[in-house]
Amino acid sequence: LPQSDEVETYDKITERFGQDSSVVNLYITSVDGGNVLTMPHLADILALHQDSSEISGVKDVLSVAGFFDDALRDSGTSLDEVNSEKCFEYEDSNSNGKYDSNEICYQSNWDEVWDSIKASNQEGNYTWDDVDFVLDVLVNRNMDMNNFVLPETNKTAPTANSTIIMINLDPDLTTQQKKEIGQEIRILADNHNYASGSDIQAEAFSVHLLAYDVDESTRETNLLMAIGMLVVTVVLLWLSFRHWSYVILPLVTLVISVIWTFAFGVLMGITFTAIDVAVVPLVVGLGIDFSVHISRRYQEGINAGNSVEESLLDSQMHTGRALSLAVITTIIAFLSGVSAGVGPVRDFSLLCAAGIFSSFMLTILFYTSLRYVLDSESEQTGSVVSGSELIEDTISRASELVDKHPQAIVSTVVIITLLAIGGASQISTSFTLDDFLSDDLEIMVTGENIQDDFRGASYSQSQIL
Repeated sequence: LPQSDEVETYDKITERFGQDSSVVNLYITSVDGGNVLTMPHLADILALHQDSSEISGVKDVLSVAGFFDDALRDSGTSLDEVNSEKCFEYEDSNSNGKYDSNEICYQSNWDEVWDSIKASNQEGNYTWDDVDFVLDVLVNRNMDMNNFVLPETNKTAPTANSTIIMINLDPDLTTQQKKEIGQEIRILADNHNYASGSDIQAEAFSVHLLAYDVDESTRETNLLMAIGMLVVTVVLLWLSFRHWSYVILPLVTLVISVIWTFAFGVLMGITFTAIDVAVVPLVVGLGIDFSVHISRRYQEGINAGNSVEESLLDSQMHTGRALSLAVITTIIAFLSGVSAGVGPVRDFSLLCAAGIFSSFMLTILFYTSLRYVLDSESEQTGSVVSGSELIEDTISRASELVDKHPQAIVSTVVIITLLAIGGASQISTSFTLDDFLSDDLEIMVTGENIQDDFRGASYSQSQIL
């Protein structure tokens, strides 16, 4: 976050009152999309509640099943015991000492729950404010309480198609520890879904789990980009030069420059974030550009009959001088981001500047040295290359177009630019964490469901010091 009065105030609050609590939510739904508040489902939710509370680093757990269980325990029973009996007072017309579905029930297990909540409110540990909290935060906003509240006897379960288990973590845990505990809770939920045989399913969500998934997605993105850039780079270099050395040597140079860039980040203590995904394509793109320019100038010298040494010196002196000016201005442009108040933007600017500088220096020194060693030992004067006819034809046609219609081109650019200014003036600047999140992440679907289903998910807090 950028330095500001609000950030300084937050730091003071954290220093004096401790870290904010961290919450992992288990989003609970029924497999068939039905009511999750039936007594058997509540028993399963209570089992998940209890398993979650045993994980190291978990401070406390809140759930509607836990609330009912605590209220029942104030009355000397428990949710598991109540779940085992569907009816407590019945007609027993069959005279078999147990309740059958064809008999009249005078007091259901939900009557027992209701009586326990009322008794706990008067003499126990719960108040109606606690009940309101459970209904407002832990249960779907569309819950129907009529069958549970209105009948005098023989009450039935309230209905809701989702609920959450709220797992509060120790606020003193590090970010990495919170990610690891979130993963433990996710594994617990997955094991429940696949191995318990329960009719409810649980999905884990937390800010730190989301960050964990973004980290994993970033690694996958980097890998896919690296493979894609490798393929594109090889194809373009081959089309441009049609010689293996003009493909392999620039690639080796690029790989080294990328390694140097991230090594610099480690030495500077930079923590890599999702925004740094853009560093690799930028370094690779400019690095390829440097190699192509140097190689083209070198080939011009070879084709003119100059020696390998003379051609390399000429490419370094002329093309290298022009490239150095471009590199300096580009590095200065990126280093201007160092003044940004946002840490990841500063780090991104430093990494880009370091990557551009390393790729340029490696091209001028390392690549040309490899070129000299290889071509000096060659029987020919130098590696002979043949360019791509497509590229040559495109450049030739562009030159002819400029020669024949310069005024039309300038006029077209001016008109397009004027239109673009109108569009650019309408750009809105905003920032949210959602800008860095992919809709393809499964955890995002869970987060959106929680946001939609629960009234408490839209709450926000402000702190006054």
